[in-house]
Amino acid sequence: MQVRKAKEKDLDIIVQIIKDEIYPELSFAEMKKWIKSLGWPPNPYVQWFVLEENGEIIGTMRWEVFDRYDERLILMSSWIAIKREYQHQGYGSYLWQKSKNILNEYWRSKGCKIVLIFTETEMENSSACNFYRKMLGNDLIEVKMPKIWWPKNNVIWFFKEERDKLGHQ
Repeated sequence: MQVRKAKEKDLDIIVQIIKDEIYPELSFAEMKKWIKSLGWPPNPYVQWFVLEENGEIIGTMRWEVFDRYDERLILMSSWIAIKREYQHQGYGSYLWQKSKNILNEYWRSKGCKIVLIFTETEMENSSACNFYRKMLGNDLIEVKMPKIWWPKNNVIWFFKEERDKLGHQ
């Protein structure tokens, strides 16, 4: 298993995985256009990662610098998708942790540190909610917003302050 930053040549595979696993109602062209509008190709402030197993890309995710205050960064995690046959086997957790470590090292080398991570999903998506609770751990702040996009779907935001081992921000 290997996590690496996405390359431009990975775009079509990333589009297909996200389309299949998150937005099956969209066409490939619509999904590709949307991804490009969100920061593709990757750059320091919008970084895409892929997870490979035996040379095959089986998952992807996106991290965005939502805001920056001098050396302090707020990151947003989004669009994590693992091919269906690999789900619920720890691949998503591995992708999250390894990509987060790569980002921590990158931003530390630039004299910055991550002070807050946040993400959102639909409250009805219990699998995603449990995943984010697991990844973000203790002292997690959850904010619920009723019926934002669809009449039946509610949104939940997850916020987590990043602290060192001594509890400092």
